[in-house]
Amino acid sequence: GGFNRQNHKKGGVAVFAKSNVQNDITLVSTSNPASECICETTLLKIKLKKQQLYILGVYRSPSSNLDQAIEVLMAQLDNALTTNNPMIVMGDINVDAMTVNENTLKLEEALLGYDLRRLKLPPTRITHSSQTSIDFICTNMSEADISTQVLDTGISDHCAQLCNINTDKRLIPAQTLTRKINKYTMEDLRLLLEVKDWSKVLQTSNVDDAFEMFQKTLQQALDISCPLSTMKLKNNNLKKIWDAESNELKDNYLEAINRAILTGKPEDKMEAAQKKKAYDLKLKTLKKEEIANRFEEADNKTKVLWNIINQERKSRTSNMQLDTLIVNRETISSPTEIANHLNEFFATTAERTLMNSTQNNKHTKT
Repeated sequence: GGFNRQNHKKGGVAVFAKSNVQNDITLVSTSNPASECICETTLLKIKLKKQQLYILGVYRSPSSNLDQAIEVLMAQLDNALTTNNPMIVMGDINVDAMTVNENTLKLEEALLGYDLRRLKLPPTRITHSSQTSIDFICTNMSEADISTQVLDTGISDHCAQLCNINTDKRLIPAQTLTRKINKYTMEDLRLLLEVKDWSKVLQTSNVDDAFEMFQKTLQQALDISCPLSTMKLKNNNLKKIWDAESNELKDNYLEAINRAILTGKPEDKMEAAQKKKAYDLKLKTLKKEEIANRFEEADNKTKVLWNIINQERKSRTSNMQLDTLIVNRETISSPTEIANHLNEFFATTAERTLMNSTQNNKHTKT
């Protein structure tokens, strides 16, 4: 869930949660549409054993009025802090904590009204001319129950903020419905299908009705011989393929990109690009080696090979959609016309192939 801008591109606040976290997570509210480009917020509630944890994600535009932004924050905090619930407020507030001025004091006073304090963070935005801590993490929790960290990801002009909360996290074991398929269940299925009466299917003239009867009969046989059962999924954690050399290359790249941000010199930017290329090439090499090792060590090499192929397919799939089709130099966009043309094309493929073959034979004889 999150705050989605309606009138401007990019921006907004998005919140993602792991699918196997057992604690109930509820989207309580987002700031109203009028808060767009002023102070955009998303309020979440996480149900714990004995209480509820509220998390408020925030983005304030650097050009917006701070008083208006604080009003938006206060409206969301009023929704959450009706009781003494633990609260985390974090995001990009664009108020520098490293400079004491009217804006920092105004924000601090507003937070204190809800018993929230802004935790000290190192610079979260570093350029060649400035270092500012304009992102914030605020809480009413004890510092023993929370830890913070600033991460230099190298993919944004802001550092990422990581907030760890000591709480009762419970994981739901992943489950799925599956059929037990082996030679014994397949033999049971074969015997069941042998004694089924298929006369109604064969004597029905309507194709759709015949297929529905066939599918129903097959489904009943499957449910008897191979019933659906619940199975726990094994943890399929991805193997960490990086090594000491790749970690060193990553550190070199982050160091180079920080230097380029600080100095702004073209030669430093070029060096950062070269180090990124070296790091990317190293990761590609490690991935190839890991795939080769998996294949060599596998007992069932065919299965492993197809698993690798399917993983690559999933990562490269795109949502392709046929909107228009050119037929006889005319563009058609009607889904019905496109479907009719494709049906006719594939239905007459054999006929056209035979005609072309006959014509080629005639030319050959002459």
